[in-house]
Amino acid sequence: MHIRQALVLPVEESGRIQVEGGYLQDAHAIERYKRLSIPVRRALSRTDMVCFERALACVAADGRERGGGSDEIARVRTEWARLQAELDSTVGLGGGKVPRRQILAGWLDAAAFYDTLERDRAYDRLVDQWGKAAESIDVQ
Repeated sequence: MHIRQALVLPVEESGRIQVEGGYLQDAHAIERYKRLSIPVRRALSRTDMVCFERALACVAADGRERGGGSDEIARVRTEWARLQAELDSTVGLGGGKVPRRQILAGWLDAAAFYDTLERDRAYDRLVDQWGKAAESIDVQ
């Protein structure tokens, strides 16, 4: 439900566009990504009860019991493996090679725990560490 709402909201809730540090910024962008970051963080975390791998295993087991869906499950597994390989690849950022998974984890944490009162500056720390390019990588 959160993901469906977040996919609709970017157009409806776009904030005031401003220039900050030479970049165009949407005043409410982080708040909108927060809605997506929490379920995505959980789906990617192997230790979470709702992680994608566990959910896929349950769906596959159910499909085997009912005698169908193996082609679709195989396609999803292939796409999941492709995503994992992409996340394990590195990108040149901040003078070195950084795994995309590490950048994504930092972005998801920054968005999930974003504080509108700016007490926790997780997003600013992310940008300080890897620059605005990290944001572009993660939004992608």
